[in-house]
Amino acid sequence: MRKTIWIISLLAILIFCAYIPLNNKGAATAHELSRNSVDESFQYPFLIHMITPGKTAAETHWRLISYGHYIYGYPFYVASALAAAPVQIMYGEETENQVQLIVLLERQLVSVLPMLLAIGIFTYLATRFKSTLISIFVFLFLCTIPGIVRQNIWWWHPDALTILCVALTFFFLDRDSLRFSRNFYIAALFCGLATGLKTIGGFFAPVIAYLLIRALIEKKLTLKKAIISGLGFIMVMVASIFISNPLLFIPSARDRIIQVHVDHNYFFTHGWADDDPYGVGWAAWQPVLNGWYGSYVLLAFALCTHFYNSIYGKIKEISRMYVAWIIPFSLYIIYIIAVKPDHYWMPIMLPLFSGIFPMLQNLWDRFIEARKVDTDRAFMYCSFATITVIFLIVQIIFNLQTGWAVFSNAL
Repeated sequence: MRKTIWIISLLAILIFCAYIPLNNKGAATAHELSRNSVDESFQYPFLIHMITPGKTAAETHWRLISYGHYIYGYPFYVASALAAAPVQIMYGEETENQVQLIVLLERQLVSVLPMLLAIGIFTYLATRFKSTLISIFVFLFLCTIPGIVRQNIWWWHPDALTILCVALTFFFLDRDSLRFSRNFYIAALFCGLATGLKTIGGFFAPVIAYLLIRALIEKKLTLKKAIISGLGFIMVMVASIFISNPLLFIPSARDRIIQVHVDHNYFFTHGWADDDPYGVGWAAWQPVLNGWYGSYVLLAFALCTHFYNSIYGKIKEISRMYVAWIIPFSLYIIYIIAVKPDHYWMPIMLPLFSGIFPMLQNLWDRFIEARKVDTDRAFMYCSFATITVIFLIVQIIFNLQTGWAVFSNAL
């Protein structure tokens, strides 16, 4: 495992560095940033206001807390402020003019780095780092998903931090292994952070329900203990949300934050005030999914790998949790969300695609075991493995062609 961790870490460093030349463009001045990236240029003044010292210690403290841009959670701006802190220390009053340097740091440290860490965690959950070669393949495969490549370029947003919190939630739920002890509540903490960042932690409800119901069926929990564990998870999650955003303790600020999210939720579900014919459903989302993640056939196959892994694979538990996460979340986006941002799918696609390699390895192992004792069964495993390889090759070609096009266009 140690060898695998070192190799994955080296690959992550190389990929991190590969994005630096791309992210060190398009923001020489605030005006250039506004022409090239509407969202980043909108966030930039909030960050500068946050990290600029006030005339008094109290004003400085209030600037750090009252970040103003409430559609994104406070942890996002805390991470952004930490990334920009060295620039503030070095340049002082001239910090605001160091647009390109600050934006580069934000893109790399708040987007690229957390995404690579999240992919590393999803790789571990799929392979347990038992096979160095397979772990490398999974890691690189996930890194080359076009939607992931795109978000690593000119993308200073909270999505990567949110996905890292999602990955850590799954990691600690898996580590807990139905014991409902310390790791279960650490998972609740990261679930709360995911909620505080982009309000997606609520989609862990089916996952937690599955774990509690399974523990009841297997008599690992009494009904009383299951209720206490479920309520405990919610309490830690809510505490994490409040502690990670001190403004929530101030009634007027809390009301303002809630209203901002209610207003934005209306636009997300109804569309913006423009001429775009917003719609929901499979047909409406098909161009986005096909363009950034793959055809419906490939995506359906990737989902099927988790059903297989849930029954026959070596990663049964995490695959079942993924299914409980992927299906409700996907249906919500498809049938509720009217706007069509491709990055909404990233927390779904990373766990979704991580199941292909484990299923292929399992089919191959079963083929090896059966070929000398049951040729018919061996042929069946070989056939399924061949189909999996074909789907995998098609997806890899799609990833490389589309991902490289995105990467090279930004060079």
